[in-house]
Amino acid sequence: MESLTSPAADVVKSLDPDTSPADLMSVLDSAFGTVQDGEELFAQFLNTLQNPGERPSAYLQRLQHTICSVVKQGGVPATEVDKHLLKQFCRGCWDNALITKLQLEQRRSNPPPFPDLLFQLRTEEDRQTAKESLMKQHMSTSKQRVNIQSQSACACGQSPHDNDELKDMKQQLKRLQQQMSQLLSRKPATESQPTARQHKTSHPSPKSPGRPKPWYCFNCGEDGHISSACVNKANPVVVQQKRKILQQKREAWDVKNKQTLN
Repeated sequence: MESLTSPAADVVKSLDPDTSPADLMSVLDSAFGTVQDGEELFAQFLNTLQNPGERPSAYLQRLQHTICSVVKQGGVPATEVDKHLLKQFCRGCWDNALITKLQLEQRRSNPPPFPDLLFQLRTEEDRQTAKESLMKQHMSTSKQRVNIQSQSACACGQSPHDNDELKDMKQQLKRLQQQMSQLLSRKPATESQPTARQHKTSHPSPKSPGRPKPWYCFNCGEDGHISSACVNKANPVVVQQKRKILQQKREAWDVKNKQTLN
């Protein structure tokens, strides 16, 4: 009585100090306990299902609390608690694999007591949790191994056979670029052949090559292709040398052609 606070203390205040604990609990239950009859509570018990994300053991404990209220209100006899508890658990639990593994459907005629059933559920839940944790660790380790192997393969490079094929492809590409450069650099035939009118108005003179042009790559300095089709590394030293040689040839050509015209 000393541990009670209002409003429970106000209810038992008028009782005799020598009142037994059972009588005190009966008075408190009359004042604050449920007023539903046993049939209504049993109907609620039959509609109690497992909530999303709720563990089966927690669902069983919730059923146990509900059916205790049913028994207290006379809804079912105390001797049938385990039978109704197992039956409703099989109906309302969504984990069919757990029910099948523990063979709960086959045990309805001889249901286990609530403590035994709760212990079996918790044991199976712990076993599944440990298995899932071990599986996650294994999958994580396997994934890391695959990543390490893939990184090692990238770092080591390709096989010798793949390297040979890659070299052949680069050589073929280079030859095609050279052929394309030669085709693009050719003059039309009409530009190199003098017309009949030119033959009449000018004196015949020996053919001389045109002013030297930079037929080398401005990127790597090699002959046979242009910088837009170059796949080599830049080599400014060679390019500078080729530019000097070209300038000397042009100066020599200019001097020679100027003397011829004079």
